[in-house]
Amino acid sequence: MKEEMAGMKARTQYLLIELVKLSGHVRPVSSKMLISRLKVSKATLSRWLREAYDSGYIMIERGKKGEYLVKLNDKGYRALRGIYRVLDSVFSTRLLEGRLVVEGQVFTGMGEGAYYVTRKGYLKAFEELLGQTPFPGTLNLRIRGSQDVEIVRKWRISCPAAVYIPGFKEEGRTFGFVVALPIRINEDLVCYAIYAERRHYSDEVLEIISDKNLRERLHLRDGDIVSVQLLLERPVLQKKLVGREGIEPSTSASSRRRHSH
Repeated sequence: MKEEMAGMKARTQYLLIELVKLSGHVRPVSSKMLISRLKVSKATLSRWLREAYDSGYIMIERGKKGEYLVKLNDKGYRALRGIYRVLDSVFSTRLLEGRLVVEGQVFTGMGEGAYYVTRKGYLKAFEELLGQTPFPGTLNLRIRGSQDVEIVRKWRISCPAAVYIPGFKEEGRTFGFVVALPIRINEDLVCYAIYAERRHYSDEVLEIISDKNLRERLHLRDGDIVSVQLLLERPVLQKKLVGREGIEPSTSASSRRRHSH
């Protein structure tokens, strides 16, 4: 099935998906309806249908009005189910239920947290997420175990509460976008894991921002283990919810003590 999916052209996938949306897996669909749905020319549709037919995904017959009638066959339906399973395994948060607690080991980062957290283009967004000015630095955790790393990866990709913060230019430098995802530490400390466009780490590392100095608050040193709950909803604590459309850069700034990196 994987080989079959890999060999399927993107336009064939598109055709089959739209065919199913028109109930083409249970009854024939006219070529006229497909042209209207796909917004392609008659010649283009004819070519797409020929490719799908030659690959064995559809059945085609002539209607009374001379139109083609198209129906998805068993092979085409199985192919779509295979695509669905792959996408579901990547994006579905349902698969994460009950497995959203991971453990990470504290380690010293590259010392760049304070610099990036206090850039004006990010600062306002972090203030609105946390409800307060963020501590100028990040707490870095290295996730323990390959299973937990995979959970983090799926959560990062599929979390519906992810907040997109657009990139910007400041002082002659270009800063990339950041995605922030809510987490909870010690059952009561709500923080955010941040994923920068120009990130140095893989999914085995969580870079965490908070309005508190987490190292001091939790008496942490390098090597200590921290339990983290990965959230699927944003906690109702920030002053203003931030949408995926992003946040306008702020002119405010803050200066507080750095995390020990």
